[in-house]
Amino acid sequence: MIYVITGILFILIGSGNLLTGQLHPERPNARLSKGLGYVGIVIGALTLIGGIAQVAGLVTPPVPDPPVQP
Repeated sequence: MIYVITGILFILIGSGNLLTGQLHPERPNARLSKGLGYVGIVIGALTLIGGIAQVAGLVTPPVPDPPVQP
């Protein structure tokens, strides 16, 4: 469930960066802000998809090997 929340937060932060870069092109780092906005949206979407897959039960977590008895 935490992956779903993290994905949504990344998408929101990326959207804010993208919007800031587009609304204020006079800033010296406007291109960087827009680029990081796109990156944040993509990473957020991938994280959200992975979180939804885990919640839906499509992906099972790995099971650790049992400890070796001496």
